[in-house]
Amino acid sequence: MTKTDQPIHIIGNGPELEPLQQYCQQNDFDHVKFWGKLPHHETLDLLGSVVCTIVPSQCGETFSLVAAESMALGTPVVASNVGGLAGLIKQSGGGLLFEPKDFDGAVKAVSRLLEFLYEAEKIGEIGKRYVSEHLSLKQSSKQLQKIYESVIKNKR
Repeated sequence: MTKTDQPIHIIGNGPELEPLQQYCQQNDFDHVKFWGKLPHHETLDLLGSVVCTIVPSQCGETFSLVAAESMALGTPVVASNVGGLAGLIKQSGGGLLFEPKDFDGAVKAVSRLLEFLYEAEKIGEIGKRYVSEHLSLKQSSKQLQKIYESVIKNKR
């Protein structure tokens, strides 16, 4: 398994948090910082300050708000190739994918972005542009308006 000593920030909590904290402590992974649950604005500040955001989902969620918010901030996403998350990354070009439970693949993707910071910045900008053009409130409002107009038109 490839290893890194780069700072790793873990935001949030969940059933695996305590075992993960114990594992990091037992293996002297001092570079891993656990933030717990943060207020939304603090989460966004942190997401906007890192080289990449890792979204290692193991289930096929429909849409990943964390991935979209990271891309909106210009931060590339390294994500599991599952569900709507994979679709978002493939459509946007705003990140890199790895197969679920292929943790070596995840580390390799992150290492690639750390080694080639110019590529990370370029991927981040591509994702930011995608979110602006396709996921903004303005775009969503236009889509909703079209739906309403279609419903009204078909009711007549």
